[in-house]
Amino acid sequence: MTSYRKISESEVAVGAPFTQQLFHALANNALAYREGDASLPNPINFKAFRSQDPPVAGEVMIAQCVGHSNQSIGALVSVNIKRTGSFRVRMTGYQGSSTIKDSKDGNRNPAQAQFRLRKLSAGEITLIHTAIISSAQTSSNTFDLSLTEGDIVYVDVTEADTPLECTVVLSVGVADTNALWGVDAVARIG
Repeated sequence: MTSYRKISESEVAVGAPFTQQLFHALANNALAYREGDASLPNPINFKAFRSQDPPVAGEVMIAQCVGHSNQSIGALVSVNIKRTGSFRVRMTGYQGSSTIKDSKDGNRNPAQAQFRLRKLSAGEITLIHTAIISSAQTSSNTFDLSLTEGDIVYVDVTEADTPLECTVVLSVGVADTNALWGVDAVARIG
């Protein structure tokens, strides 16, 4: 865990030099708040921002990641879970092109993309949901999931025929209004 260091008034006074020690203190202090370091000058107030109880699924968004692609790729968006508990996970996919593609059987069909919500836990990948979305359509699905610290939930996209424009939004929410952004889950692209 990162330790908090008090920054003196002389270090931030007008005309004071920028030092390596100051920048390390600024970076480490932000991490110390995020990690709940016991040496914080007012840890009681800090605890008011974060429940000590395990997260419970709800509508208070604590992480969101948006990805856009015009080709089939692996994990387009992901969220790393930092605390064990129950989370509300929402996957919204949008297939932006209204292009009609010639299929192998000679028919002209709307192109489709598969959006798959998956969980990576202790080295094992679990498929949670697959949404097949035709061109110019949107699909939104919500799941209450029990997740463990270190789990990663992510969405990968594959497309039939030629590449199309795809957008996916992955959101994670909890019921506790005192949840602190980024403490319980961290969003990442890819």
